[in-house]
Amino acid sequence: MTAEPSPAQTAAPRGRRMSPEARRAQIIAAAREVFLRHGFAGTRVRDIAEQAGITENLVYIRFATKAEIYEAAVTDPLDALVSNLVAATAELGSGGTDRRLVFQRFHQVLLTSMLDTAPLLAVALFSDPAAGRKYYREVMLPRFTEAVTTVISDVTGWSLDSLRLDVLVEGVLGLHFGLALDSIFDEHPLDAADVARQLGVIFGSGLLGGSEALPPPEPAPAPAPSPAEPAEAPTRIRMPAAERRADIARAAREVFVERGPAGARTKEIAERAGITEAFMFRVWAGKEELYREAIEEPAHQLMARMERDILDALRSGSDDRTGGVATLRTLIERGITVLAELAPILVVALFSEMERGKAFYRRSVIPVLRQTREYLTGMPGWDTREVDPDVLWRAVFGVQFGTVVHHLLTEEPVDAARVAQRLTRLIATGIR
Repeated sequence: MTAEPSPAQTAAPRGRRMSPEARRAQIIAAAREVFLRHGFAGTRVRDIAEQAGITENLVYIRFATKAEIYEAAVTDPLDALVSNLVAATAELGSGGTDRRLVFQRFHQVLLTSMLDTAPLLAVALFSDPAAGRKYYREVMLPRFTEAVTTVISDVTGWSLDSLRLDVLVEGVLGLHFGLALDSIFDEHPLDAADVARQLGVIFGSGLLGGSEALPPPEPAPAPAPSPAEPAEAPTRIRMPAAERRADIARAAREVFVERGPAGARTKEIAERAGITEAFMFRVWAGKEELYREAIEEPAHQLMARMERDILDALRSGSDDRTGGVATLRTLIERGITVLAELAPILVVALFSEMERGKAFYRRSVIPVLRQTREYLTGMPGWDTREVDPDVLWRAVFGVQFGTVVHHLLTEEPVDAARVAQRLTRLIATGIR
């Protein structure tokens, strides 16, 4: 039985030749679907041709390389979306408008753009780790900073003396990226206008109603870590079976993080573990089993640990006499600490392959988000009358996630205590 062609396949009807422009557009649309499913490394030109319903030779008539197709299908439309975002935020003049309304408009523009952008952004940032870091540093971060600065400085004119701009940019980018991905991965529609209204409350007047019980001055910056000593070449030594298995999983984790699942080779994993490939397959059934044990299982365990730490902070906060500020700071600091450890494997688990990432998100991330909702509702000092606790926690998680991913992509160490102090000010009192 012949399978019906997918909706994304846009082959020309029999007897009709497509114009060069139409053929190019057909290939780009098909390529975008494949890149979103499998990332850059996991995509072959043959896959793109099959998705478009044409031959591989026809693809090469229009594009010289896979990288050129990727640029046209992913980075070019992403650049256009970011440019549109910058232009849209530039039009949000305050004109004496209430600050909460200005922020509501800002967040609606941002969230609407991110809902369109998030899948492409995930591919651009995480499907090829080295290329993703370059794209973030040279394109995404400068343009997004421009959009945020436009609203905060040029449009509103409000001072940023209570927090540094870089923390604001990291947090707001992560906030909207996280909300958009949650909608996509959990496959539930998001009312951008209503969520933007609630974010306007948080960033306009603050989650804690402008509480004065703010954290003390920032701690001194943590000293820069000493340069790591060069790792010695692995030597093959006799290990107990469980230790050998764990050592191979460690090596696999390193390779999966560096190359992504599609780019990881079992030969390199074996070399990293100091063993032969044949010996490795006596211990592990194959690359699929290694991926589950090296990436998905430890990521699941770290998410469970984050859930325990968060609930412990929230339960302890029932005696908070600072109007909720101390609890908020503890919650953010613990979350960033776990996420900093989790981020390298979490981005692999979520973004290397779309459908698999959705399954992991539902299994390991959503329970953490849902479990905390009931605790947030009754926290002393936390004003949840105008903010749905579900949106509130997803916003807090998104800010933490964005901050950690920023440091991952810029390869800068994250000082959890220092960042938590700044983010607490941002969320507790709004932008002042």
